Amino acid sequence: MTTPEIDYCGTLVPVARSPFAIGRDGDLVLDDDNRHLHRQFLTLTEQQGFWLLSNVGGQLTATVSDTAGRLEAFLAPGAMIPLVFDATIVRFTAGPTAYEFAIRIADPTFAASLVDENDHGETTVGRVTMTPDQLRLVIALAEPALRGDGRAATTLQTNTEVSRRLGW
Repeated sequence: MTTPEIDYCGTLVPVARSPFAIGRDGDLVLDDDNRHLHRQFLTLTEQQGFWLLSNVGGQLTATVSDTAGRLEAFLAPGAMIPLVFDATIVRFTAGPTAYEFAIRIADPTFAASLVDENDHGETTVGRVTMTPDQLRLVIALAEPALRGDGRAATTLQTNTEVSRRLGW
């Protein structure tokens, strides 16, 4: 398994152990003068072949994203997220100061779909071919959101309700 490295302000810091603490007083010291930054805010740990980023702080939330815009997540206190991309960007604010660093993994778990570009200027990312039953299932699961009024919070049907509706 590949050991991650952190790119912070142009300096590459290898993750030398698990757990690896990041904060005001950790394995990677981001800013030892900022009293708004937790002593140990984030940790990197290896578990069963995966690297996990955990928020071990009590107040701050980090935004975690990949470089291609496929993922953006908020890592609240107590939360953790697996690191599956070749580069994961971490951003947060502690007091008046904003921070950003990248966690790089040479052999990531996730491999992006190939982009199919044709001569007509159309681009398709990762063609998905579904059976008729798979398509019916996706439509049935998404139907409340598709029929909704555009609000993000929509109650989806349970698997039992969808399977009964489809006659399965």
